[in-house]
Amino acid sequence: MARKLRTSVAGVPQLIQRLGRDDVSPFIDDTDKLTYLDYLSRYASRYGVAMHSWCAAKNSILLLCTPSESDSISLTLQATGRLYAQFYHQRHGTQGSIWRDRYKSALVLDDHLLLEVYRYVEQKPVTEGLCEAPEYYAWSSAGVNALNAAHPTVQPHNAFLRTAAEPVVRQRLHLQRLHDDNPEADRAIEKALRMGLAMGDEGFIRRIEQVTGRRLTEGKRGRPRKYPPAVQI
Repeated sequence: MARKLRTSVAGVPQLIQRLGRDDVSPFIDDTDKLTYLDYLSRYASRYGVAMHSWCAAKNSILLLCTPSESDSISLTLQATGRLYAQFYHQRHGTQGSIWRDRYKSALVLDDHLLLEVYRYVEQKPVTEGLCEAPEYYAWSSAGVNALNAAHPTVQPHNAFLRTAAEPVVRQRLHLQRLHDDNPEADRAIEKALRMGLAMGDEGFIRRIEQVTGRRLTEGKRGRPRKYPPAVQI
């Protein structure tokens, strides 16, 4: 079966997941995490990717980010991956691929869902049993978004800024969100990632489908959908 083409739209937030191979741990220790995140920060800045939320989890990296150009995310991950692979193999005496062949992505086209994705990303260490409280996990953006810790990589999305005018209130609201459970939203987010779908406003999704010529919602089996001529977003 042919791979589904990945859709990336400049200015539209995306949830990104990169998984380690089943037989390889991409982060053996804290030095690995620190190094990967340092490289990621460097290339995100170079290629114009705004990082809103991130987490280096047990066997994966999760990112909520917005690209300035359609290829910004892929360029960032490719450059980060090349440099990190050199570091990792030299340090651990290994060789071969660290990651599964492709990263997963899902467009996020709704402000409410975007906040749920923030939560999903920063709750990951808790769901994987790495810590008891997400805001105290050192290798995610939760401390920045919920406790005002300093980190040059994190840039709040406008939807996050609109939750409250005062930073301290935004942080308190986000901390409350991090301690809420929403299994239904989690399942929808995981399905969108797995299938490369878009989450959010149906009208906006249809417009992007028309522009890109690619299906971003789960469709019925059968012949591929025919799209009208592209329209301007």
